[in-house]
Amino acid sequence: MELIVSHNNVDFDGLASMIAAQKLYAKAVMVFTGKPKRNVQEFMALYKDSIDIKNPRLLDLTKIDRLIVVDTKNAKRIGHFQDIAGQPSVEVIIFDHHPDTKDDLQAHFMESETVGATTTILVEHLIKNEVGINSFEATAFALGIYEDTGSLSFASTTVRDVKAAAWLLEQGANLKVVRNYMERPLSEEQQDLFNILLKETKVSSFHGIKVHIASCFFPEYVGGLDSLTHKLGEIFDSQVVFTLVKMDDRIHMVGRSNLDTVSVGGILKYFGGAGHEKAAAATVKDQDLAQVLGKLQEILQENIKPEIRARDIMSVPVKTISLNQSIHEAGKIMVRYGHTGFPVIDGEKMVGIISRRDVEKAQYHGLGHAPVKGFMSRNVKSIEPDTPLSQIEQLMIEKDIGRLPVLEQDRLLGIISRTDVLRVIHGASVPHPFQSHDFSSCSVHEEDNLWEKMRAVLPSPVFYLIEQIGSYGDRECVRVYLVGGLVRDLLLGIPNVDLDVVVEGDGLSFARVLAETFRAKISLHEKFSTATLYLPDGLKVDVATARTEYYEFPAALPVVETGSLKQDLYRRDFTINAMAVGLNQDTRGHLVDFFCGKSDLEQGIIKVLYNLSFVEDPTRIMRGIRFVHRYGFRMEPETKKFALQALEQGLMEKVSFSRLKEEFMLILHEENFALILENLKEMGLWERIFPEWTISEEVIKLLKEIPPTWSWVKEYLAPLDLNLVILLVLCHHCSEMQIRTLNEKFSWSKLYRSALEKISWNKERIFQELATNSLSPSGVFSLIGDLPAEAIVYLILVSDCRQRKVIRNYLEAKKNLFMHISGEDLKCLGVKPGPRMKQLLDRVRKERLDGNLISRADEMTYVKALIQRERGD
Repeated sequence: MELIVSHNNVDFDGLASMIAAQKLYAKAVMVFTGKPKRNVQEFMALYKDSIDIKNPRLLDLTKIDRLIVVDTKNAKRIGHFQDIAGQPSVEVIIFDHHPDTKDDLQAHFMESETVGATTTILVEHLIKNEVGINSFEATAFALGIYEDTGSLSFASTTVRDVKAAAWLLEQGANLKVVRNYMERPLSEEQQDLFNILLKETKVSSFHGIKVHIASCFFPEYVGGLDSLTHKLGEIFDSQVVFTLVKMDDRIHMVGRSNLDTVSVGGILKYFGGAGHEKAAAATVKDQDLAQVLGKLQEILQENIKPEIRARDIMSVPVKTISLNQSIHEAGKIMVRYGHTGFPVIDGEKMVGIISRRDVEKAQYHGLGHAPVKGFMSRNVKSIEPDTPLSQIEQLMIEKDIGRLPVLEQDRLLGIISRTDVLRVIHGASVPHPFQSHDFSSCSVHEEDNLWEKMRAVLPSPVFYLIEQIGSYGDRECVRVYLVGGLVRDLLLGIPNVDLDVVVEGDGLSFARVLAETFRAKISLHEKFSTATLYLPDGLKVDVATARTEYYEFPAALPVVETGSLKQDLYRRDFTINAMAVGLNQDTRGHLVDFFCGKSDLEQGIIKVLYNLSFVEDPTRIMRGIRFVHRYGFRMEPETKKFALQALEQGLMEKVSFSRLKEEFMLILHEENFALILENLKEMGLWERIFPEWTISEEVIKLLKEIPPTWSWVKEYLAPLDLNLVILLVLCHHCSEMQIRTLNEKFSWSKLYRSALEKISWNKERIFQELATNSLSPSGVFSLIGDLPAEAIVYLILVSDCRQRKVIRNYLEAKKNLFMHISGEDLKCLGVKPGPRMKQLLDRVRKERLDGNLISRADEMTYVKALIQRERGD
């Protein structure tokens, strides 16, 4: 027999989950484990003919072989059925949405999800399995979801709950019925209890968090304390509220929280309770109410984390404007950094604040030349580093202030904007003027400690070096982080030993310390506050001061200023490259991810950090396409839109050719270079960066044939430069004039120039010769023997099957060719080193290729005859 149960004192989520479970397990029987809640009893009184709940006393419980438990996994909440669940012969299946506890059942199958209602999980199974439901069932399921999510308004509500509710409405759920049972009037007893709770409610502060606690005695048991607690919280606008009511010999406790930092479920666990972070309940037997209340206050004091304070959310370092700077200069600085206001300083003292509105008004009246001191606000409200968030919020609301400087003994430490406060309060998207994405949920992930992974993945010398850099960071009192591609590839499990270190402090001084310690050569770039260390064992380390950048005009090189780690990461190209790993002892291995780079890696998307990213540096478009094909990712739609807009605005044409060449050469080093180049063509990017260089569909096809050809041809021709082969293919349709132009523009090496020019001048003649039927291996040698190996690969790629066979036969013969004589033998015959010696050896080589000479004696006889013939002997 199969049985479906929920927790005692079952609510609508439990009842709805039972009904939904029976839709999935048609042979199962539903039973209550205890007395349902009052509103469920009223519902059952009307609909009991539609819901077949069996009396467990009428069932032979010894025949149970499967127990399906819904809306709880706590053994103590299913009464005597916990004994049945513990029997080895009984299969236990659980569907629940509550946090784990030490009293949880052992299950053969468990689906426990962080959603607002267990009903949501089961409705998803109904949808997945295409199980039909009627309007009554849809209404019952909606009751379960709406009750446990506060009509989809509780903080615990998820998108999944909303989608499930929407589907139920499509199936005919009756919201009028739902509202009727959700808004049941209080009974006379409930009203009496509620009035007492109102009078007995007291507010206490725990580390800056206000908690409302109501406790009382009541002569008889009254259900619905959870609803009364919810109403109490609404009346007092509580962040956290607890009710404790002693009825008979038990103290009933209910907690509700609107804060992510206070888990009432975790707090009521101390009393044997259960629930969520936002809603929980407990029942305590045979204890004194005053003692339980005292214990609750102690637990709150220990468990509630201190309220966020100004120092936790302020932005540092603070950009400021001097008292005598002009309005015009102030406006440019605001545009540069995307801020709506700046503190104004006179020396080291803050004397006012200038807002964008102030600047715009002054400029409107033609006063852009005037100093900001005539337009700034002087009566500035400020806060201290330890000012709690609640006071900051209240001050901003009461005084209608958009930003608050954080001062310590008149010294400006940081600044807090209205956006900073909203991000903390709502944890949702409050967009920065220059951002296109919400990064509010991302920060430092202490749980994502990569230290042991680094130890396992990185070569020992590299890991030891990183460890030492962190130790020296502690010694020099600077914060040190590993950043960039190594962090990205570490998370992807891809080998990478490019060491990029960012220092919050003086990066150049720290680099000098490392250079002296490791006896490394150092190259300083003071303009950019960066240095490169070259260690004796061949390792290279790039060290940079944490910095921020701005671009004076689109596609310009950046102007660099000192900044924080967050600012340093924010200036980078994509979120997946904007992560860091702490190296100091206290943050060692912690992943710093302000911009959700890890999430984007997991989703396989390339995303910019702000919407002007491609405007400021259009070459990031080429880089983004490289990453798309290197990792098999996709470009996030908004990011792709920004890329296309930048191209349409002609920004790529403003980039210096040296930077375009650098990005182009990086593409040639990618494994999927053909797909990247094809992508550049499809986006209209190729003709913008190299307008004189046509890339046709035929060329794309040839590029894609390079890897399979490369796999066999390198057996005959080695070593080979793949970049040169790609360039030869890209120049397939180029005229001699275009080749000369490209050679000059790119300043290729002598080898590259020679190969490109030789192929351009000779390929037509070569193909004509290869087309003849009588061409011997020595004839092929005469034709292409002087060409670079890369040019021969190109000829193989562009030739037809018969021509390719001729070249391959030649390569096979050349591979097996062994000449017995050498230049030393020719010296003995009186031939001096030089062109003549090479010609004689080539003549011997050709005869060997055609099989006319076999032994050393054959070769010596042949070469002596050649020499004698030349001398006229």
